[in-house]
Parts: sequence; structure tokens; C-alpha cells
Amino acid sequence: MIMPNQQNGQDGQGFLWLGTERGYYRGPLSTSEKRVFGAHVLYVAAEGRFQAVIGGSRLTGDRHWVIAPAYQAHTMLCSTPNQPFLAYVIEPEACVTPQLMTALESWCARRNQAQRVDGLRRLERRIKRDTATDTDRLMFGRSLARRPLDPRIDQALQVLRENPKLPHAAGCLAESCELSRSRFLHLFREETGLSFRRFRAWRRARHVMARMGLCSNLTRLAVDLGYPDATHFSHSVRRTYGLKATDLRAILRRTELRIDSRVA
Repeated sequence: MIMPNQQNGQDGQGFLWLGTERGYYRGPLSTSEKRVFGAHVLYVAAEGRFQAVIGGSRLTGDRHWVIAPAYQAHTMLCSTPNQPFLAYVIEPEACVTPQLMTALESWCARRNQAQRVDGLRRLERRIKRDTATDTDRLMFGRSLARRPLDPRIDQALQVLRENPKLPHAAGCLAESCELSRSRFLHLFREETGLSFRRFRAWRRARHVMARMGLCSNLTRLAVDLGYPDATHFSHSVRRTYGLKATDLRAILRRTELRIDSRVA
């Protein structure tokens, strides 16, 4: 289920769609500070070129596009303030990463800059008409394979996608899987390549993005999403998105939002 439009933003004001396993953004990148997303992100400059630092290494030359792998700190060194970008976002637990990277690189390499921008804008228009669209099929001409996971961990991931603030989540999920807490945490890392705490922190930060645009009280939002206090919340937002919470909220209030109710 998708929540109805939450903003009256016009076409030039930006657009954000968040599904449970995919996302799309069109709008400005207003800072050169580093950010760390728990998802793979294809960035395409809507105008001009930019430079990028991925995982601490500065990539050579000016570029029109770049892929930032999940959980890798990255910085977009924009050529102008508030340079407009388009981004396609894929959660790593929902894909086979080598296949995805090959698909993204091939998609970009076969197109010039105008064609990349046009392709992503077509994707945006389709999402606006039907948020249940298979976005991978539109992008790549086929659906991408899902990462094979132990069914117990797959179910735990689904719970965390929808409720990352779940109290005592590791213990509750371990019990539902009929595993000890320590065995559950070990199996979670083995299957996903991530610690339970790190995955949960990203899903919580994703819910921040989904809800912040309509939020008038950031302290209340922090409590609602299970952060210990406002300081932890502020640090998490800055570490994930490279922005102060108030600055992120200002951008989202100028952005048309389409949010799956399961991530809001």
C-alpha cells in the first residue's frame, strides 16, 4: 500500500519514492559532506558534472554518474551549489550484488548523459502512475534475481523493514525463529554480511526519511522511531544523510513524496 501524495511539490521541486526494497530521488544534493547509505545507489547528475569520493578514495576525473555501494561512505563533490541529481536506490539484501552492479554499469555505459537522465525521468513518471511498477524491469529490461536467504532471516528482515523500532528486536526475532539470541545474531550476519545492529540502524534511518517531511517535532519523531534521545537521532541523521536534521526536513518539505506505508 502506498500513502497518498504528502506534498504539493511541482515538477521542479523534487520527487522521492520509497518502496520497501527500492527507492528513487530527484532533487538537489546540497552538501559535500560524506554520507553512508545502507543501500546501493546509482547517482546521475541531472546537469553538469561532479567528482566523487567512494570509500575514502577519490575517483579520477569529472563524471556524470557513479555507483555508491551499500554501507560505503561517499561524498559527491558538486560543481554547483544544490546541483540537481537523480538516484536509483536498491537494498542489498533484495538483490545479488554482482549481478546488480553489472546491470547498473551496463545501463549507464550504453547511454549518453541525456539518455540516462531521460531514462530515469521516464522511470519517475511510471512510478507516479503506478507505484507497484517493477522498476528493475523498466530499468534493465528484466527483473533482477533476489539474494537467496535462509527463510528465517528473510522473515526477520521483513519485520525489520516495517518496524525497525521494535523493542528488544533481536531477542523477539530469535524467539520467533526458534533460535537462541546468539545463534540468531550469528545466522543474521552469515546470511546478510551485516551485523543486526547495523542493518536495523539503516532501516530506522530510512523511516526517518519517510516521515520527516511532515514532521513538526523532531524530538517526538526520534522517540517514535526508537532512538534513545534527540542527540542520538541528530548524529544518526548527519552520519547517514550528511545533513543536519533540520536541513533534511527543509529539503523534504519541498519534495513530492510517495511512500510505501510499510516504511512509514
